[in-house]
Amino acid sequence: MSAYVQTVLNQKDVCEIGFSQCHEHLFLANGTPALLNKALLIDDYERSFAEVNEYKKNGGTLLVDAQPIGCGRMEQNLVRLSKETGVDIVASTGFHSLSFYDESHWIFKFNETKLAEIFISEAKNGMFIATDKEVPNIQLTAKTGMIKTAVSPKGIETRNEKMFSAAAEAQCQTGLPIMIHMEKGADPLKVIHFFKEHSVPLDSLIFCHLDRTHHDYELHKEILSAGVFVEYDTIGRFKYHDDSVEADLIENMIEAGYERQILLSLDTTRERLGAYGGSINLSYLLNKFIPYLKERGCPEAILHILTVENPKQALLVRNL
Repeated sequence: MSAYVQTVLNQKDVCEIGFSQCHEHLFLANGTPALLNKALLIDDYERSFAEVNEYKKNGGTLLVDAQPIGCGRMEQNLVRLSKETGVDIVASTGFHSLSFYDESHWIFKFNETKLAEIFISEAKNGMFIATDKEVPNIQLTAKTGMIKTAVSPKGIETRNEKMFSAAAEAQCQTGLPIMIHMEKGADPLKVIHFFKEHSVPLDSLIFCHLDRTHHDYELHKEILSAGVFVEYDTIGRFKYHDDSVEADLIENMIEAGYERQILLSLDTTRERLGAYGGSINLSYLLNKFIPYLKERGCPEAILHILTVENPKQALLVRNL
């Protein structure tokens, strides 16, 4: 297979992929993240099934679960959910914000080489289970298709540099894309420079949350000019801004010629999943925001690029 995305069930030919959302949270186990924020508890299989099944009915074909190893990822549920709904699911290895791990967590104890081995094994052999408390040991055959990373508000710091280096090595060994969780205050250009110095192709990088952490349009253009993907996911998140602000940003980047590098998603949490009593649901893009962009004059062809063609390229496993 020459061009594929790695899902939890198989290597999916990009020709078979349709409407996709590249950053969601379909499950989150009860643990450290949920202790920090009760919205980070998404552990009811039937409710998550209802969300994803409705997403499929509305035209969705693929979802990325952006929760990495060791902090609430529910591997077996992801596999079951994909089988039972028919929606392709891409799982993530890598690491999240350091606050998502207690001080005794194995992720702080392992060196760069060991972390890279784990990330690579999850991509090549299958996901480890029960890693929130225990070191990776028991492994499924279902593989990850993305490497998640997360900066702190100060960017790549001493404490997480080994994790970023491990992610870079894993990308070079597997060809998987790398997603970067951004924080307000962090410099995206320094992150780009780091991965460039570590020989990671820049079109394998996906920057998320920039639409709520960095508000300078010129900075967004500079980031996009490097050749990375930018995933805008502060859609329907009204505590940050309304959808008109989001649409203004997207339209500005399209007008600047970057329509081939923009991804759209929702970064869902418990408080935003309708089946859990939340304010919207996984189909919000399909039912609300995409029609809103159409009303504002965004052509169908461009919307197809943002939601179908760009995910195929951003999630592509780049053969070595």
